[in-house]
Amino acid sequence: FPVTITEAGFCSLGSQGSVFKSCISNGNTASFVPGSRGIGFYLSENDRYARLDSCIAQSNDGASSGTGYGIFLDGTQLSVIKNNEVYANLGGVTGYGIRDSSASSMSMFIQNFAYGNGSSSGAIVNNYDVKPSPTDTTNAFPVKIGYLTSFTGFDTANSYHNLELVEQTV
Repeated sequence: FPVTITEAGFCSLGSQGSVFKSCISNGNTASFVPGSRGIGFYLSENDRYARLDSCIAQSNDGASSGTGYGIFLDGTQLSVIKNNEVYANLGGVTGYGIRDSSASSMSMFIQNFAYGNGSSSGAIVNNYDVKPSPTDTTNAFPVKIGYLTSFTGFDTANSYHNLELVEQTV
């Protein structure tokens, strides 16, 4: 683990072809040291060809001065992140449902569902943070957004879309 990680449910450091299937990572809480992280699934920069399939990452907490992650790809390459659910991964600084730290992601993300990931205060929502290309400054990511009050928005989703449920603002 890098120094700042204090708690992770599942971790793969430099593996090739790791498979996480139908796993649940719930409630990994970081210490109260600034910069600490609570992570559900952590794949390191030397990982290649990993697969996370049908897993749940819920309530992984960065505590008051850290960051929470559901699924964190820390430079992982050529991996498949499919059919996962990420809920309420929070932190005092911020939290992420699914995050790939690469400037240009080389992994595939399909059929994932994210809701309620971000800062503990609710001021920041980060369900997905994946950059498909190095020139993408907006972090645009192929996702269909649905609204909590009505679930509208999912009606045009196909079997490969990632889904994001958000609260509808007026």
